[in-house]
Amino acid sequence: MDIDFSAVPRPFVLLDGVSAVEDGLLRAWRQLRQAPFWHVWEAAAQCAALHQRRRCAFARHAFLLGMARTPTAALWGLPEEGDLDGRLDLLARLTQQGDGAALYALEAAYTPAGGGGCRRASWEVRIGLCAYDGRFQADRLRARYEELFQCLCRG
Repeated sequence: MDIDFSAVPRPFVLLDGVSAVEDGLLRAWRQLRQAPFWHVWEAAAQCAALHQRRRCAFARHAFLLGMARTPTAALWGLPEEGDLDGRLDLLARLTQQGDGAALYALEAAYTPAGGGGCRRASWEVRIGLCAYDGRFQADRLRARYEELFQCLCRG
């Protein structure tokens, strides 16, 4: 699948709300509007990374290390080149936590706006953690992610 980065939304936040947060999980959602399938993967990564940021009180930088067993449009019975319109619900469940990385079991449910039944998938998301530094500046990023989290919790 070729990824067309011209479809990248600004700002690059692919979550619309957080509906639940606990020490071991974060539940979030996104209303997809003519979105390419890779938005599902990116929203999942953002969901898990946001949970890690909150777990450390926004004191460290969190980033995607990788994913395994990711769903595809074909797995969900969707055309590869088609755009997604509907609701995406995500549950990032923390399964392992280390000092520099975390492992999540990610569950996603996509419900098309036009009906046709809910599509579900589960996969693994790996998030890395590092201290803020010259490249990842705490004075900018910490406040931004705290504000984003609060905004997403308000929906």
